[in-house]
Amino acid sequence: MKPAAPGAIRLLGWLAILAVVSAIVLAFLEIGSPADARRDRSDAIRVERLWSIASAVRSYFEEHKKLPADLAELTKKDYWSRANEEDPVTKKPFEYRIVDETQFELCATFEMDWTLERARKKALLYWEPLPFAEHKKGRQCFTLSAKKAD
Repeated sequence: MKPAAPGAIRLLGWLAILAVVSAIVLAFLEIGSPADARRDRSDAIRVERLWSIASAVRSYFEEHKKLPADLAELTKKDYWSRANEEDPVTKKPFEYRIVDETQFELCATFEMDWTLERARKKALLYWEPLPFAEHKKGRQCFTLSAKKAD
């Protein structure tokens, strides 16, 4: 058997390198950079925590027939853990505001744009669409009802 020509071996080496580099580039295009993955995970935590706060506010409202004055009131009554009240990156509390007798507002600052499709991929839609799942990058507020939907 005749040995392979040096040019052929060199060509195969370059083709292998090209294949590896192409795979890495395609992976970054498909899933994003590690920094994007961290931002995406931080936004997923924000969505989960906002959902937790909204659920606690609704439970409080159902029992007391009024909205809590602030988020601290929820922890006094064991509706919810105070650890969930802060942004996972900035460690600042999420914003809570009473709009009227039955509506409240929750605000957070997101790092990425999310569509409902992205939330579905993250398995964050649970049984009902979460109002926070679809959001733009930056500060965003959501007005929610404390009453259960009929």
